Amino acid sequence: MKSMFATGFAFTALLSMFNNIFDGKVVARLPFVPLSFIQGLSHRSLAGSDFTECSFIFLYIHQLEPQIKIQ
Repeated sequence: MKSMFATGFAFTALLSMFNNIFDGKVVARLPFVPLSFIQGLSHRSLAGSDFTECSFIFLYIHQLEPQIKIQ
């Protein structure tokens, strides 16, 4: 139980740190325009209206998705 709490705390701290580092920076360019209800997340904190540009948080969430499905 303690290790799960420590892991959760570490991932939250890393998410916060990386979110500050990559805030407002394009980290990827998508080969498609996301659906309208996903554009807010994929283009979060980015200037401009090119919705093929991707923010850090979008990639982070999609990186965690396979791990959640496995567990």
